[in-house]
Amino acid sequence: MHWFSDATMDWEVWAEVFRRAADSARALGSTREVAVQLNYLAWARNMCVFDYVGALAAADTALEAARQAGDELQVGWALGYGAGALQRLGRITEAVARLRSSVARFAGLSCGASRLAELTALNALGQVLRMDGRPEEALAIHRRSETLCRAGIPGRPTAVSNAYLSLVSQSVGNDLAALGRWSEAEAPLREVLTLRAGNPESFWSETARLELGVVLRHLGRHEEARETLTAAHESLVRLNHPRQLEAAAELSTLEAAASTA
Repeated sequence: MHWFSDATMDWEVWAEVFRRAADSARALGSTREVAVQLNYLAWARNMCVFDYVGALAAADTALEAARQAGDELQVGWALGYGAGALQRLGRITEAVARLRSSVARFAGLSCGASRLAELTALNALGQVLRMDGRPEEALAIHRRSETLCRAGIPGRPTAVSNAYLSLVSQSVGNDLAALGRWSEAEAPLREVLTLRAGNPESFWSETARLELGVVLRHLGRHEEARETLTAAHESLVRLNHPRQLEAAAELSTLEAAASTA
């Protein structure tokens, strides 16, 4: 269920699924499982229904349950999901602080699941740093994650390592774009599309396609940029993803530039 939901983030039903799962965990009296399911609920509210206030509430309640259960892995996840909500609410300083705490929690654990969690938290921390106008710091964080991914994740199949590598590659591409290093940004964004080829028209693929289109526009390859941005926009509309508006704006910018050329 966990990995399947990751691959189908456009399904708004996940928020209801994990809300009911958290209710079931409470009925069973399992504090640890309450923390797990509330963390999933925070994820769903962040990523599937874009309810960031609700996501923060779920993450904070998960954090309380995880601490009560003494589960450091779930503490780290709750800090991370709460940070994601804070980021989207524009509370960047708080998000960075929570993510640093999340990374530290995961780094102190030795289980295989904690390595995946650490990669997730590092990737999110880099993204927030980039949003805060610190792309050099973000790139350093993401290069660290990239090294871990390319070395392989102990106890996890290649498909899982590739999924995490695609996230890191997308972040590296965006860091380089934020630094104006457009020619360097193209390759990692194309790698995302290659790694995600088995799951076309996913949230991950189409946001990377949008970002690749922006890079191509800055490189002056306008026809290729138009094709890429059009495909991304159409897919993001079908997925009902909020970045469809960004894709439409990028297409308008490209057309305006073409009309004055």
